[in-house]
Amino acid sequence: MIVILLLILLTLSGTTGSEAKTATTSFLSASQLPQELITEARDQSSLWHRHYSAGTDQLKERRYDAAEKSLLDSIREAKNSRGHADELALSRTSLGLVYLATRRYHEAETLFSEALNSERKQQHEALIGEDELGIAEAYIEENQAAKARTTAEQAIEAFRKANASESTDYAKCLAVLARALGETNLIPEAEVYFDQALQILESHPGFHQLDYADVLRSAALFYSKIGNLEKARPLFEKSYEIKDKCVRLSQPPNLAGYVEYDWENGSPRSLEFPDVDVPLRYITAGDVRVSAAVVDLWELFGVLISITNVSDHQVNVGVTSASLMHMPGRYKLELVDPNRIDHIRRERQMWDITFKRPWLANIQKTRTTRGFVPAQGHDLYRGPNIFGLYGSWGGTARELPEKFALELSPEHVVEQGDAPYDPAIIHSAEANYEGLTTFSLEPFESRTGILFYMNPRCEWMTLKVPIGNVVFEFPFHSRKRRIN
Repeated sequence: MIVILLLILLTLSGTTGSEAKTATTSFLSASQLPQELITEARDQSSLWHRHYSAGTDQLKERRYDAAEKSLLDSIREAKNSRGHADELALSRTSLGLVYLATRRYHEAETLFSEALNSERKQQHEALIGEDELGIAEAYIEENQAAKARTTAEQAIEAFRKANASESTDYAKCLAVLARALGETNLIPEAEVYFDQALQILESHPGFHQLDYADVLRSAALFYSKIGNLEKARPLFEKSYEIKDKCVRLSQPPNLAGYVEYDWENGSPRSLEFPDVDVPLRYITAGDVRVSAAVVDLWELFGVLISITNVSDHQVNVGVTSASLMHMPGRYKLELVDPNRIDHIRRERQMWDITFKRPWLANIQKTRTTRGFVPAQGHDLYRGPNIFGLYGSWGGTARELPEKFALELSPEHVVEQGDAPYDPAIIHSAEANYEGLTTFSLEPFESRTGILFYMNPRCEWMTLKVPIGNVVFEFPFHSRKRRIN
């Protein structure tokens, strides 16, 4: 969507159609845009233009927090300066894309609808297609397949009128239509549209190929749902391969751009140790595996989050606080400050519930060596682990067995340690970013933390765990009774 919006902006700024076409991958030409947009130049130094350009650049790079701020400023400026209606519509469309990406579907739908009313008056087919695509995506995420199908078909028609039928956004529109058809059991038709969408996205994969990865994931979930695992698995793996290249575990999303990993049935990365009451679910992204469980403590939820380095080299990791969302309303549950409650007693309550479940019991222990199973056992037991309040970990002693400690090092490490050194070569390997708690993990080392949330006795919830520029989402089900 960003490509076509940038093309419109270039036209608004006085750029000719041929220049715009070479600057972007859009297939629109000047002759297909409304004449008033071509002839009426915009001042590129205007405050609205600066806010809008910054917002669309940040949106393209998936830096959603910064994009939201810039686009809200552009909307405010468009209103205050009594700018053209198309300026306000462009800002609303781009902000709708931010809300769509951050899963605020109702807000996104409202913005797209407001922008669409303006675009229809001006008969801007490309922008009509953008807004209708955004509305269709919001509908499909809200499980309104019939509405999504109708709106996606209208968006496809608008893109065709604008000669944009080979663009990234057109492919995404085909994918939304395929999802809607799949939800209504029109399987052959859905397969055709998914194939067309993926074929286009191979040539126009979007920023860092992440748009391509998103549609690969949608197609994989579709094939998994109809039982065609042979076709679903390679699509999943290709999607994860693209995402893994974009993972930056020590950098915040406003620097490196958001990457999302969802725990979903059918995905080869969505694994768990099943349990009737307290399943442990985990996802691997890049060099780390994130495991999570939610324990019902009656008036509180106790949340366990374990981060493990599964590579053979040291990994630098930065974390912020997780959040627990009530579903389907998607409002945040209240995080409880552990220093204002007797969190030691609450940890003991969790232990009393989970100590007979070996996977959960093991990650709740601080250990300096391997766990209590042989080396060939499951790797969730391997390596040192530090347990504590999430994001507030200290260090733990590491001691060599006595036989190694008594033997002199053949590399003469003792003598090297006594030698003088140049202080100029001592430096930090990683920069610390504001808002991130950073630490290093050795191979198979873990950090396990506990968080507490108020329990409104909801049944379905989603745990969001931001680590670096990655957001992990885990769905959980809680019974409306106390676990004894």
